Amino acid sequence: MLTYSLSEDATVAIRTLLSGVRNDLLNPANAQIFDMKHGDDPYNRDKNNQSILNSIGRDAGVYAIWVKDSMDMSLRYIGHTAGATARQRIRNHFINKDPRTASQLEHVNEELEKGSKVGVTFIAINPPELRLLIEELLVNELTDPRCWNKKSRKKRAA
Repeated sequence: MLTYSLSEDATVAIRTLLSGVRNDLLNPANAQIFDMKHGDDPYNRDKNNQSILNSIGRDAGVYAIWVKDSMDMSLRYIGHTAGATARQRIRNHFINKDPRTASQLEHVNEELEKGSKVGVTFIAINPPELRLLIEELLVNELTDPRCWNKKSRKKRAA
């Protein structure tokens, strides 16, 4: 069997990156709240939220979906996206689901129906390949049963 290991410096660098992303991504104060109402036409949702979508740009990264009800702001989902599709990926979750993707639009609409607000935090990751590792590590930390990530639900059920 072959084994490859990171150097101590590389391990420290990855842990430092993860810590910084965790602090910024999982801080509800950094969430951008969408201007949406349940039943809004996707065109209106898109038009009303151009500033948020434009701020995401085309960078590869990780994102968090938040729900704000009358009590608090809670993390519900962590995902990742490749660079060119970042903005469209967020649209799939909040505005108009592409049938080929596993988006959280149904959950988002359920929350809007209850009168909650929804938002997103996005962190660009460079090099982009690290987004997968960072997403995996953060999802593994999720413990809230209200989270929508399937991986976190499996872990809690085990």
